[in-house]
Amino acid sequence: MGDTDGSIRRAYDVRWPIVGIAKRVTYVIGQDRRILSAFRNERDMTAHTAHACDIVRGVSQGHR
Repeated sequence: MGDTDGSIRRAYDVRWPIVGIAKRVTYVIGQDRRILSAFRNERDMTAHTAHACDIVRGVSQGHR
């Protein structure tokens, strides 16, 4: 997603201090548009997918 003015990075608090680039964060957003989960991991991209899938499975099974 483009964020040329940095407003999205600021809104979601994902800006690296000093460097100014975005941190790697995966959000799972519910049907009510609320954030159900935020997962941060700079090194393991596969973990983002696994975490998001776990949250979605839990929601679909009524655990949230």
